Amino acid sequence: MKMGWSRYSIINLQYKNQVVAKIRGADDVSADSLRTRQMMEIIAANAAKYAEDSTLNFKQDDRKNNDSSMIQHLYNGMNPTIMRTEMQYLNKK
Repeated sequence: MKMGWSRYSIINLQYKNQVVAKIRGADDVSADSLRTRQMMEIIAANAAKYAEDSTLNFKQDDRKNNDSSMIQHLYNGMNPTIMRTEMQYLNKK
């Protein structure tokens, strides 16, 4: 059984010889759930906004982030004829 001051969300002592208290429970949980839902909606809206902006997601190909050495590394040990053909194709781009 839960006891002590933490059991109550509100304690009111304004009346003579009477203590009015509200037991912590469903109302407090529903307020927390509403706030959580609002926060999740904000997060979802921001995620959708950023997902639409493809410039934030993809860096344009250039010599700094895309070169043939990446592909050469992948083809180590392959047939040299295939690798040469692939390199010729890439260098034409």
